[in-house]
Amino acid sequence: MEGMFRVMLEYLKLEKMEVSGLSGNIHSAMIQDIFNEFNDAIAYLQSKQYDALDPENDEYTKENALFREHVQDWDTRLASIICQNFDECSNPESVFKLIEMFGSLLDRDIIKDAFDLKYPALA
Repeated sequence: MEGMFRVMLEYLKLEKMEVSGLSGNIHSAMIQDIFNEFNDAIAYLQSKQYDALDPENDEYTKENALFREHVQDWDTRLASIICQNFDECSNPESVFKLIEMFGSLLDRDIIKDAFDLKYPALA
């Protein structure tokens, strides 16, 4: 459950996120699509009437596993968007703005693995 709350805190940052650059409008729309899918998944989980703290409740375990699959998909899509934005940055200042904007999302495993490959380009 703790992991789910961490995901919620990080993904709520996407609500008002807008990126600039050559594909800024497209990437911003893609980020909003991910945020909307996230909101739909959270609303679905909130509508459930089971006790998530009941260790014998298989329904919660199944729903949590499905939610984690969605998170992996969203992380993969975000990683792609972030890396594409990095590639479109024309100067170090815009790269640092990108890093600041996405902040702790860059620490998520899938996103981190993809974005870490971009750091050598700063040298």
